Amino acid sequence: MPFDISKYAKGLPSLLGFKERGRGPPVFADNVVGIADVRDLYLLNDRVLETSAVNVAPAVGSNSYPTPFLVPAGELWYVWSYACVANAGAGGQLTFCAGVKLDGLNFSAPLTLFISVPATQSIRTGPLVRPFWAGPGTEFTFIVQTVAATPDITGLAIVSKLKV
Repeated sequence: MPFDISKYAKGLPSLLGFKERGRGPPVFADNVVGIADVRDLYLLNDRVLETSAVNVAPAVGSNSYPTPFLVPAGELWYVWSYACVANAGAGGQLTFCAGVKLDGLNFSAPLTLFISVPATQSIRTGPLVRPFWAGPGTEFTFIVQTVAATPDITGLAIVSKLKV
C-alpha cells in the first residue's frame, strides 16, 4: 500500500533521480529498496602483489618481460593497479607506458600515459584510469616510444585472483 511522504531525507530525491520540476513525488510505493555494490568489498579480501621479471633490454614498441607476466589458465584477475618501474642508468633515457595484451590477443594496449625517465632516475608509470578484469592468457607489457642506453623495467600488479 502506498504511503504519503511528509519529509524526505536530505538529498534522497536527487540521489534517486526522481525530482520533476524541482519537486519529488508526494507518494511512494510500499517498499523503497536501496542497492549497494559490494563487489569491491569482497575483492579486497584476496588482494595480492604480483611482480614481473626485470627487462634489461627494452626496445622501441611493445615489450614483454623475460618471463611473460601472464594471468594463468584457470584464473581471472581483477586488476586494481598495474605499474611499471623504470631505472635509467648513467646516460640512459626512456619514454614508455604500461600496456596489456588482453586475453592473449596480439595487441598491446596502453593503460597509462607515456612518461619520460631521464638519466640516473627511477620513475614509475601513473595510476590506471580504473581497475579492469584480466582473463586467462592476459599478458602485462609495456610500450616504449624512445630508449637510449640500457634502462631496466619491472612490472607490478595489485590483483584479486579468482578461479574459473
